[in-house]
Amino acid sequence: MRRLGLLLALLALGLGTAAQELTAEQLIARVEAAQRTSGIRTRAKLTKTARPAKTEEVMQVVIKGRREGEATEMLYQLLWPKEVAGRALVVGTSADGTVGGFLFEPPDKKIPLTPRLMAQPVFGTDVTVEDLAEAYWRWPLQKLSGEERALGRVCRVVESRPGPGTATSYSLVRSWIAPDIALPLVVEKFGKDGKLAKRFLAAKVIKQGPGSWGAAIMVVDTADGRSRTTLEGTKSDRDIEIPAEQFTLEGLKRNLPASQASPPLR
Repeated sequence: MRRLGLLLALLALGLGTAAQELTAEQLIARVEAAQRTSGIRTRAKLTKTARPAKTEEVMQVVIKGRREGEATEMLYQLLWPKEVAGRALVVGTSADGTVGGFLFEPPDKKIPLTPRLMAQPVFGTDVTVEDLAEAYWRWPLQKLSGEERALGRVCRVVESRPGPGTATSYSLVRSWIAPDIALPLVVEKFGKDGKLAKRFLAAKVIKQGPGSWGAAIMVVDTADGRSRTTLEGTKSDRDIEIPAEQFTLEGLKRNLPASQASPPLR
């Protein structure tokens, strides 16, 4: 038993040393590889809480994702309440990291994403289109800035900075990544003024499959403490095939409630 304990201790030490020797780029690559999947479908509760009044706005959203080679598409569409059901955001990332997509306003309005729209809140929450795109993983300036504990796990802290001319609302993104599960547990984003703008927290972490972990509950707090956005997954399927048609304008229009669909031509 003593020999077994010593062997396990040496193995743990070796894994820890290997994680410490990773560069920032290698650690980011490990995170992206762990999240790689052919397709996902998730239903979630989206809650926006305003403070100090603590008023709440609750929505239901479906999230779909698909991969084709190194390119990905993500769809976020409101299911409830009925007054906003059908509104959607499609974010596509090409193999070279270029981000595109569009906003959909029922019954048939398509608004292409622009740098200005990338900074807009999604469905009135504290999360912007840029936040969902996570383009900062591909910024040219990535470095490790130490090791700290977060949510009970030892994390490596990665600092991501944009290059000259990068279209972004942020000057710095700092991520606390747990190497053992290849998942960011805390992400802080700093505005152009260098001040903290918002903090993302993986409040509940679950195992999604072999070698893959995810946040079942994500909490986003603004730095001024005036509001909080919580995304809580209620049902999720992974490694499934999602037809490309579902990410198009026509596909979104076909999924609208009957009351919101365009009237037939006469």
